[in-house]
Amino acid sequence: MALENDALMSLLLAYSVILVALEIMSPGAFGHGISWRGHITHARSLLAKRLERMSVKRVSGIAEGEGGEEEEEGFRFMQSWLGYVGIMGSLMASPMVDSVSSASELLPCSAFSVVPSRLGEELDNLGCMTGLSMRCVGLLGRVNDLSRQCDRERFGLDDRLWLGWSPTSSTAEQALVLEQNMIKSLAQTARPCSHGRAGNMHVRDVKEMATINEAFHWAGLIQLRRRVLGKPTNDADVQLHVRKILICLEKLRTGTAAEIRCLFPIFTAGCEAADKDQRRRLLSRLESAERSGMKQASASDRKRRKILPIPGEQTLLTQVLLQVYHARLLLERVWTEGRPWEELIGDEFIA
Repeated sequence: MALENDALMSLLLAYSVILVALEIMSPGAFGHGISWRGHITHARSLLAKRLERMSVKRVSGIAEGEGGEEEEEGFRFMQSWLGYVGIMGSLMASPMVDSVSSASELLPCSAFSVVPSRLGEELDNLGCMTGLSMRCVGLLGRVNDLSRQCDRERFGLDDRLWLGWSPTSSTAEQALVLEQNMIKSLAQTARPCSHGRAGNMHVRDVKEMATINEAFHWAGLIQLRRRVLGKPTNDADVQLHVRKILICLEKLRTGTAAEIRCLFPIFTAGCEAADKDQRRRLLSRLESAERSGMKQASASDRKRRKILPIPGEQTLLTQVLLQVYHARLLLERVWTEGRPWEELIGDEFIA
């Protein structure tokens, strides 16, 4: 009975993770009852219960049964992905939205019995799904924690930004230390995770993943300087980081999934772009991501319907990758209205 309950809980968790992903990419695909934030909360609850049972069994010396190691690896993968989604969803949210969670609650570093030396090696492995290292995601989690803390001071009850805000000396010190840690992280050699190595990834794909990882670092540094250190758009380092992101984008092929994965850096750079040429280049990559996403979705949808046609089913093609579409509309509003994205964002997922 215990094994059956575990299997059911694992199945429910897998479905919850799928719903999170679907609601992010195609908001309202199955109605507008529950947002992606609600699905994350539910998935985290299921994951916590399953991890608790696994921990009890580990302490008690009870075997998980056949495939136990593979299943644990699968849970760690899901926790890493939920950690990424939770952190980015909180980092790029309205100040009025409650934080999904802190990085320490979501990342798998302390939840599994990973040997410390192995964990150190894995910190710079590039995840298959996100293209980011765990080190990068952890640092972004810290940027999120400080940003959310400062958002409570930067914005009034009317959701408008207070002009002339500056951080406390303690917050500024923490931010500067974090900034240095992020710069050091950029110098780390990124490599594919074990899944990528086992799958014989193309060298070009590995290079693009490393480029995405770099772009996320620069975007995180922009968020840190703007929201925690209170620097203006024309700050020299902010503009340097914008240019660094543009350089990263030049290394990515157009019309590929890499562009979709770079939504957060593109959007962040776009909000701080200093001239029309920069905005034009960033907007062009967003539009390319929309087109490539629709092509991939169309091919996938045609293949699925040949295998499992569902009579009367409404196609999801009109919903696919509304995530990128909504991000582009939000960025254009930032430009036309001249207001910070924090005042304009709704339930968009910018990552």
